[in-house]
Amino acid sequence: MKPFPEHNVCEFSPWTGCAPLHIESWQGINKLIIGVHCKIEKANVENIAMLDTAAEWSIIGGKLAEKILEDKTLSIPTHLPITLSTRLGKFTGNVHRLAVSLIAEKGRGHDLEVDGSFIIMPDWKGPMVLGFHGFLERILFAIDHGVSSQQQGYIYFAMP
Repeated sequence: MKPFPEHNVCEFSPWTGCAPLHIESWQGINKLIIGVHCKIEKANVENIAMLDTAAEWSIIGGKLAEKILEDKTLSIPTHLPITLSTRLGKFTGNVHRLAVSLIAEKGRGHDLEVDGSFIIMPDWKGPMVLGFHGFLERILFAIDHGVSSQQQGYIYFAMP
């Protein structure tokens, strides 16, 4: 197991937490190249989300999206409709603000709660996505993928 960096060892930023990566894992029919354990706070739902630095937006779909749309206390809709063209087809949804936390590994710092913006699309058949707009742009993070397939990869995170 890799040691958690000492506070202020890294001159760029002290990491407040880290979590193991789920590399090339499966979620139903979806292969997650990089997955991260997260929690949608008000819904009290934990999930492995796909971390995608090339995704323009963060996305929540399926039954979880339906739950968010039904329970008005879970998010704040911005009424900004977005249509995405993806490898799975075109999907339309609205941007919602909601708190999502990256879950730190026990003993390796603290969870990081992010006030994120997600496109809520009940028709989306893919995994939950942590993309650039609305999530990754709001945090500092580094990925250590592990040197070999035998070594656990980690994401290190903090607020700017």
